Amino acid sequence: MRKIVQLPPRVAERIAAGEVVERPASVVKELVENAVDAGATDIAIGLRKGGKDLIRVQDDGAGIPADELPLAVARYATSKISGIEDLWRVTTLGFRGEALASIGQVAELAITSGTGGGEGAAITVKGGVASGVRPAACPRGTIVEVRDLFFTVPARRKFLKQDAAEFGRAAEWVTRIALSTPRAGFTLEHDGKLVWRIAPDATLAERMSMLFGPEAGAKLLTVEGGGAIEVRGAVARPEVWRRDRRAINFFVNGRHVRDPMLNQALEEGFRGCMVPGRFPVAVLGVLIDPERIDVNVHPAKAEIRFANGSEVFQAVVRAVRAALARLGPRAIEAAVPRADAAALPMAPARAGRAEPSPRSAAAPDGLPARTAPFRDAADFAPRSGPVPFAPPAPPAAEAPAAPARVLQVARMYLVREGTEGIEIVDQHALHEKMLFLAIRARLAEGPLPAQELFFPVPVRLRPEEAAEVEERRDALETCGLRVEIIGPDTAMLRSVPAFGETGDPERLLREVLEDLRAGGGGAAEAMAARLACHLAVRAGRTLSAGEAGDLLGRADGMEEVDTCPHGRPTKLVLGFAELRKHFDRP
Repeated sequence: MRKIVQLPPRVAERIAAGEVVERPASVVKELVENAVDAGATDIAIGLRKGGKDLIRVQDDGAGIPADELPLAVARYATSKISGIEDLWRVTTLGFRGEALASIGQVAELAITSGTGGGEGAAITVKGGVASGVRPAACPRGTIVEVRDLFFTVPARRKFLKQDAAEFGRAAEWVTRIALSTPRAGFTLEHDGKLVWRIAPDATLAERMSMLFGPEAGAKLLTVEGGGAIEVRGAVARPEVWRRDRRAINFFVNGRHVRDPMLNQALEEGFRGCMVPGRFPVAVLGVLIDPERIDVNVHPAKAEIRFANGSEVFQAVVRAVRAALARLGPRAIEAAVPRADAAALPMAPARAGRAEPSPRSAAAPDGLPARTAPFRDAADFAPRSGPVPFAPPAPPAAEAPAAPARVLQVARMYLVREGTEGIEIVDQHALHEKMLFLAIRARLAEGPLPAQELFFPVPVRLRPEEAAEVEERRDALETCGLRVEIIGPDTAMLRSVPAFGETGDPERLLREVLEDLRAGGGGAAEAMAARLACHLAVRAGRTLSAGEAGDLLGRADGMEEVDTCPHGRPTKLVLGFAELRKHFDRP
């Protein structure tokens, strides 16, 4: 065992910096939060190579006086608290006084700031060593540039991901802050290209439409819950959902937090209105007495502790259920997946068609002030615009005649007489397993055959989604999905797998991306199961006699079709002996 010794200050500072600065997204978060705390109404964020080479944040906030610049880059120096008791009354996003000092330890940090009049000052910190303050021309506000991140700890830099992935993480943080900061505009650029621009007067509906897609922005429900704990914001209707929780955003007194209890409360509010395994789109602010929370439990301030979590849980549940109740008794029906027009035979696909969705949404009222996010209810009435879509696919050829005595029940089950008794077949589960076997076998040989879409489908992507498309392009093309990024927030889906007709190509793309995200590289089994589930005929689809006969006829010559890829049975047999016994027949 070595002797216990005091760490040198430089080593201790580097360790502390590593807790605050994990990757470029951490730097972006801290700098943008500082701009918000300074009262900025226009914040511009620019990154180069995902933030590894350069992160630049410019704001029009209050600015830093020249004589305070040395303290701004010193550790544990802050204007936001002055004593231990202030920790229980924190209303700003930053307060520890560690961000700029930590960034200066692991990068080259340059700050230029002015408080008005066009005159300002600048300071530079490189590897923890600060320069002197020098005069500099600067409008009111602050410009912070961070270059060569982790040059002092190259081992940490080696663990950073590709540029697109790092930019996606940073863009996700900017998205969260933009959602929680009314009356502030944001500009995001990457490698000199504009990604998106949010005007200062953009409403919550418009921000959600831009960041989560037009359908989410057009189908919002205002959430209003008063009392000692206020819950304000908006949730999308149950038919707008995601396969993970990344579109769930909670803000406690304006601070974005990750809290399993809040997520659970939201999902409890949606219970009965959304199929299990699906997650809502939500932006909710919880307004609570600062003395009833502890925001100082995580180095990056990403977690929070409530004095009475059960009260907060119930407040969220009540507010969400009250919003959903305005939909009336059709709320649960809206959560049931719609039947699509997937073709039964596994023939080459025809041109896909996207479901129409509004391209924009607006609210006449703006969002409230920064200190009280979501306090006022906004009118989320949508406005629609024309969107080009592919024409309907040509009608399918007439299917062969069905075998005798085949009946479809409840538009879900096929019933026929078999050699052992009456067979009841789940049409979706059976077709899904048949497609799964065919796709799995084809993936074992190489990429799936792709069918070019006659009319490519435009897909609106958030920055992190566009980054994922670039990062996982090879895996997507293995699945027959060829995507071309044509703008900062737009892609064109140009091909789909040639296994039956794809009812909603955009939905297929998003689901495959979600599976790749959850499973890393995406094993052939998982990819085959996802594609089969999407392409199989849906429960609720009315089948013609020819389609029903074709499906059952193909299954008769196949093995391993007794269960679907998820393990559910595809067929139930009521034996003749059991029927005779039930009806007391000899």
